[in-house]
Amino acid sequence: MKYTRTGKTGNEKYRVTEKGRYVLLGCMNSVDQTFMVKRNNGKVLAKMHKGHLTVYPDYAWDGVTYGPDVPCAMEASLVHDALYQIIREKMRLPKESEARLMECADRHLYCWVKDNCSSWLASTMYNAVRGYQTAGFIGGALGLIWGAIRGIFMQEFACA
Repeated sequence: MKYTRTGKTGNEKYRVTEKGRYVLLGCMNSVDQTFMVKRNNGKVLAKMHKGHLTVYPDYAWDGVTYGPDVPCAMEASLVHDALYQIIREKMRLPKESEARLMECADRHLYCWVKDNCSSWLASTMYNAVRGYQTAGFIGGALGLIWGAIRGIFMQEFACA
């Protein structure tokens, strides 16, 4: 994955400079339609189809939310942010289906960070995003702290 720092803050802190294609966890295979994120000019920035995510140049994201933008987690944060954007903005699912796919995206983040960084960082990030889902910004901050503590003792879950 290649990306550049934009000099902006918020959701456009980093911008993809080279197309990337990612195989998602099996729990995303239930989505058999194609969903895309497009700009107003119609340019496709991200596409999800049958367990694969493709991210195109110019897609922008905020890096590792609630944590440092460490190189080993940047690609995971990109995939996670693109999946959330597609799930929330494009799918228009019932809340229970949306929650199930978001949990899958969170597990994907966990597994990627565990494989490329550490189990501790994976647990910390996973608990932060799950906390944010249940209690917003304060929940995310508490989830980050809880994840950092729990990450030392957390029994890992399967990444398949």
